[in-house]
Order: sequence, then C-alpha cells, then structure tokens
Amino acid sequence: MGTTWYTPPLSNGSIFYYWGGPAWMYAASSYPYAYASSVGAIPLYYYAATGPSSEFYSSPESSIDSSQEAAGSSACDGDTSTELASTSDEDLSWGSLTVGILTNLVAKLGGSEVKNFRLVCRHWRGVVDHELESLSPTAMLSATLVRRFPNLKVLHLTNCNNVRNRDLLNISRSGLRLHTLTLGDDMMKPWVTNLGLGHIAQITSLTSLNLHECSNVTNNGLAALSSLRGLASLSLKGCDKLTNAGIEALQRHSMLTSLNLYGCMRITDKGLHALTQLRLVSLHLGNTRVKDEGLAYLAQITTLQELHFDTEELTDAGVSQLTSLTRLESLALRDCGEVSGDSLSVLVPALPNLISLDLYKNFTMDDSQVCYYHVPGLSQAHLSAMLCELNTPSAQNSWFTDFSCTD
Repeated sequence: MGTTWYTPPLSNGSIFYYWGGPAWMYAASSYPYAYASSVGAIPLYYYAATGPSSEFYSSPESSIDSSQEAAGSSACDGDTSTELASTSDEDLSWGSLTVGILTNLVAKLGGSEVKNFRLVCRHWRGVVDHELESLSPTAMLSATLVRRFPNLKVLHLTNCNNVRNRDLLNISRSGLRLHTLTLGDDMMKPWVTNLGLGHIAQITSLTSLNLHECSNVTNNGLAALSSLRGLASLSLKGCDKLTNAGIEALQRHSMLTSLNLYGCMRITDKGLHALTQLRLVSLHLGNTRVKDEGLAYLAQITTLQELHFDTEELTDAGVSQLTSLTRLESLALRDCGEVSGDSLSVLVPALPNLISLDLYKNFTMDDSQVCYYHVPGLSQAHLSAMLCELNTPSAQNSWFTDFSCTD
C-alpha cells in the first residue's frame, strides 16, 4: 500500500507525534532530521536544524507492508542500498542521522520514550546507551555494561541477583565516573563481601553509596571505604554485622551528611557518640540497640534536619533531650511504644522548623495528648497519616477537622 504524505505547518525545532502503527518517514534534504518507529505505537519526533522548509510525515491512515518495514530496519543498521523514499536527488536512511542530531533528540525525550527510541535500530540504541547516565539492570554483564554505557553516573544493582565481587572489580577499573551506587544483597546467598567493598573504594567519584542487606560486610570492609573522601550519603540498611567500631570509622568521611543505620542491630549508644564529629543532616535508626543515652549524643548534632527512629526502645526521658535540634524539619518516632504525648508536648514546640511528624504505631497516645503539639508548620498530609495510625476519634478536634484517613 502506498504512503500518503502531508506538509504540516511546523516551526523550526518543533516536535510532533504519530501514534499509528509501524511507519517510516523521509524528510527532504533541507530537513533531514526526523524519525518514525518500526516497532509501532510510539511517538514520532521531528527535529529541525535549518529554517522553515517542506516537512513530510506519514498520516495515521497510511500503512506499509512487511517488506517496507524490513527495509527500514536494514537501512537503519547501515544498509544504504535500500531506497526508503525520495523527494529529492539525495536519499537518506535512518542510519545516516549523525550522533549529534540523535543526541539532541534523546535530550528531548522522557524515560519511557527513550526506551522506545532504543528499539528503532542498533545505531540509535548505541547513541542512547552512550549518553545514558542512570541504569538499573536486571542482569549483570559487567564487561558489556562498562563498554556500552561509558557515561553512567548512577548505577542501581538491586535487581541483579548474579553480581559478584569480580563484577565490582571490573566496574572499578573501567573509568566510569559513578556518583551513585546501590547494591542489594541476596539474603539467601550473600555475595557482597569486604573484598567487594575494597573494589568499590577505588571508585573515588562516588558521593552516594547504598549497601542494603549486605550481611557479609563487616567493620573491616567499612573501613576500606575511607578513600571515598567525597561521600555525602551512605546507607547501611540491614548490614547486621557492623558494630560500634565500624561506625567510628565513619569519622573519616568529613563530607558525610546522610546516614541510614536501619537494621544495624549491633549498634549501641556508644556508636552514636562517634557521629557527633560529623555534620549530619539526615539520620535514620531502626532496630538497633540505641536507647535514651544515645539520644543525648544525637542532641549534639545540631545540623540535623531529618531524624527518624523505627522500632527503638526509647522513652520520654530520652526524646525530651532533642530540644536542641532546632533545625529539625522531619521527625519520626515509628513504633516507639514508650514515647508518649508528655515528652512531645515539650519537644515539638521547641522545633520551629518542624514540618513532618510521624508517629506510626505509637498506640499509647490519645487525642488529648496529640492536641498538645499543634505546630502551624506541620503538613496536613503527615498529620492525617499520624492520626490514622493512632486510631484516635479525631473528628471532634478542630485541628484535624479537614483531614481524612484513607489508608
């Protein structure tokens, strides 16, 4: 079947979409920068590099047969012998578009559209892969990864169950300038060890490192990360072999501002004393051995803006010590059953910048206690969530009149 062509009134640099089935497209030599998908049902983009001229695109009513579609794919892969269409003396294939033009196109696309863009042909996929800065693969082929994605900045390996220490070695030697790396270990068959952390320590460009459920990592492995001088964010969630000695090693990271110790079950109050040497902005603690004495150390970290406790054995006496944290914007006391409204009635008014308060599963509180700590800056969403988890009557209090519990 033939193809019907239209000449839309497009301005220089505009974009239009074609949501039809498989299609191909040709633009006159004065406007050679356009593409259509051979996989169907994805946007058709137009990129203009010169002034207004004659632009052509396939109408939704048109279609092509399988031989034409195959010809388009072949041409995109570099076979310029197939003639796509002609409106001038010069014929152009998809594969003839330069890297610079395709790079500009990629910059205009969203995440899902980039995925579709990669499906057009090998040439276009190569351009996307070269420019890609964030990746979350489902399988690890480290040699292929470092070759195809040379400009990666963010790498999340939580969905890979076949990553090994040798893969981390390949990545560390590749020259990738990663600034964020996330590892999620297999709890049934842990693979991340201190050796792997030694390889990670060679990626000195890292500013954010997330080690989740890495149960084979010990204090020695954490100490090996001292070469990461620019590290600003560190998550050790579920690294249950770490002790206070490992936390003390973090003092070498003078740039560290965010720390997650959820699930580090061997950390005690003494470990928190080491954190007073850091200018932390965010700290998460959960299922540790921290008690009221440790909160006295935290009260000295006056740079904190976010402080979250989850399932900790805290009492009113400990929480009341946090009044010095005047920069605090977010406070969570989730499932800290010994904390009552008595301490919060003292603490919350002392925190002028507080905008989020999370009291999930603190069932010891009732409406009469909750109403003590009215702070204008608290967001309605967080208060509503707090109210739901407290299971209080709520509606009678004007403070909560406009809130609804939907979860």
